[in-house]
This record gives sequence, structure tokens and C-alpha cells, in this order.
Amino acid sequence: AFEGVLNKNASSSVNYSVGFRSSSDALPNKLAFWNGSGANLATTTAFTSTTDKVHACFVNNGGTWYWYINGSQDNTGTGLTITSTTTNLVLGAYDASSPNSFFSGNLDEVFIWSRALSSTEVSNIYNYKFYLTDSLAAGWRLENDATDSINSNDGTNNGATLNSGGLY
Repeated sequence: AFEGVLNKNASSSVNYSVGFRSSSDALPNKLAFWNGSGANLATTTAFTSTTDKVHACFVNNGGTWYWYINGSQDNTGTGLTITSTTTNLVLGAYDASSPNSFFSGNLDEVFIWSRALSSTEVSNIYNYKFYLTDSLAAGWRLENDATDSINSNDGTNNGATLNSGGLY
């Protein structure tokens, strides 16, 4: 089964999704980036479970994609396009219009940049918690201080505002 981690899609229009493919999936125990077509699936080479503490980073640079696990490149490929969309962004679930397929692990420090990060930048983020604010589109530190209710699985953060550093 697919467990949503970060999704910008709706049931009638899939734009892109990042999720964990559980042990019962056809491609088990991998993180995957999917843009709506099975042929455009970019997966990590290995992953064990949602209980492992892992730093994962997906980078798309002009059609060439990279997965980084714990600061090091894990897998790469070509032929993946990402289409801009106004669909809501959902963390920890799949499908913005009717959230389902919830991620069974924990999320911490989710960031989105409007440009491709270099391998050195990914490594520095992992090794030194060096947070880049250059081209930061959105960021959620998820430090247990959001105003959302505990275990509600509704994907909301009531009252969040974007500060000058680009982090929620």
C-alpha cells in the first residue's frame, strides 16, 4: 500500500505525490515520487520501515531526479516532469480532496525549495542542520508546537503564518 508523505494532488487530477511503499506493495519498502503515471515513478533503492529515523530528500533538476538518504545520493534517473498546480498541499496523507492512505510514521522538518539543491547542500542540511532560506518556498519544522489537534489526521494547522524566514 502507498502511504502519503507529501502530496499535491486530488482524486480527479494527480499532480505529484511522495510516499512510502509498504511491505505489501509491488515495490516494497521504498520512498517514491510519483507524478501520476506509473512510468514516471522515482523510488529509493532501499528503505526499511516507517519506524526508521531517516533524512530523505528528493531533487528534480531539469528532468533528472535524485533521491538522497541521510545526506548521500541513493538513486537517480531521468524522464520525470513536474507540473505546476494550485491543488492544496497535504502532509502525511494522500489526496487533497479526501485525505486517505495516511503515513504511519512521523514527519519532521519538511521543506520545499523552488530550485534544485546541489548534493553539497543536501549533505550540509543532513550533517549540520544547515537550513537554506535561499529559494525556500515553504517549510514546516513540526516541532510539536502546531495548533492542530493531536492525532486528528485532518492535515490542518490552524492559525499558521509564514514568517520572514519562510518557515511555519
